[in-house]
Amino acid sequence: TFDRELSVGPGVNYDRSRTASLKIASNQPYDAGVMSPPIDVRVGRTIKVRVSYLIYNHGQEAQSLDYASMAIIPKLGERGQYVFGYQRGQWAVLEQEVVATDDQFVVMLQGHSPAALNSNIYFDNVEMYINDRQVSNCRR
Repeated sequence: TFDRELSVGPGVNYDRSRTASLKIASNQPYDAGVMSPPIDVRVGRTIKVRVSYLIYNHGQEAQSLDYASMAIIPKLGERGQYVFGYQRGQWAVLEQEVVATDDQFVVMLQGHSPAALNSNIYFDNVEMYINDRQVSNCRR
């Protein structure tokens, strides 16, 4: 499932601030994600992206092999450059920097779970910068 989740996190420690996060979840194995629209950039500019993630499993913690990933695709139609996150039970950050090789790039946020367990991966607070200037709107 893909949800706009208001109750984020593990059990009684969930985020009670009523802010929304993206949740990718399943009780079956999955590789799933979302992609930004193409974002305009000049070739040679530095693209930096940060996102907070939280991995939480309800039960079976010792067997959990799920993880979060983020990719920046600096040239449409080519493979992305990935970073991975494995920390669980608390918010952590994925961050990377690449150089634009085309006039548009996209960002992918993904959750992965190779096992049949109650896997919940949350994403929040995406920040994008082009040459240290924050991208305030990624819609066209």
